[in-house]
Amino acid sequence: MTTAALQTFTVIGLRSDVDMRDLFVAAVLPGPVADDIVILNTSEDDFTRWALEFDATDADAAAAQAYAYCATTAGDRLREALHDAGIYTIFGGELGAGSDWVNVATRTGEILISGTRDTENELFYDLEAHEGWYAAHHGATGDPVELHTGQPDFETDTAAVVETVRGFLAAERDAADATGQNAGPALRAALAQAGIQSSTDGPPSADCSWIVVDCPDGSFICINGTGRTENLTDYAPTRHDGWLACHHPDPEDTGTFTVLHEGTSRDFDADTAAVVSAVREFLPTLRPGPNT
Repeated sequence: MTTAALQTFTVIGLRSDVDMRDLFVAAVLPGPVADDIVILNTSEDDFTRWALEFDATDADAAAAQAYAYCATTAGDRLREALHDAGIYTIFGGELGAGSDWVNVATRTGEILISGTRDTENELFYDLEAHEGWYAAHHGATGDPVELHTGQPDFETDTAAVVETVRGFLAAERDAADATGQNAGPALRAALAQAGIQSSTDGPPSADCSWIVVDCPDGSFICINGTGRTENLTDYAPTRHDGWLACHHPDPEDTGTFTVLHEGTSRDFDADTAAVVSAVREFLPTLRPGPNT
């Protein structure tokens, strides 16, 4: 079996100014001619002409590489690194509006991360354009607190900002445990006072955590936060947006569930009492399983 030889192609297209991950290929030319192409301003709004060389077996393969290259921006890679470290994130801001960031929820506020220097307030740029990550914690009071100002080496800087965020979350968690100001343990204590045993599950980080109540028929109930603290239980009660409690009838957790309580109140004490009441009223409706 003969393997096709690689050759250099130049891919020409339009990249979206709104989201640089979007590429519209106009042509694929044989040869390393990207430097010879005059990139003119496009008459199309919100697009920039673009050309880059790729080594591939044919023109279609070169175009596929171009799509993959543009889809992998600095912001996407940062989120992947944070998620690999067990840290849950969302994108914030408006794509292409000059105010994009990665948002990490914390007990006392949120951490916002974006580029700096030539990529200030940007996320969706090529890795080669990276000049540093800037991370700051925005709490309920006072000005943002700077946590990290990075440097141009993308891999080193990304590892450093991930470690900074992980350390900040761990410090907040330790402080919350020391003072008792932690939503998850407070809910578990309220469940215990109602005679309901519970446990915790999920990675020991901000990625995703929940409180589990095992039911007499072998099914289970999962409870965690919603709104600003979606998928979390480890946060300050002052940041509470509501508890979400779901009954999962299949012990294997096939994804089928019934919502027992979906709190919309930021009153932590009232919403905690309401979710405990919902669980307590639901449990007697279940029949014990054959092995219980």
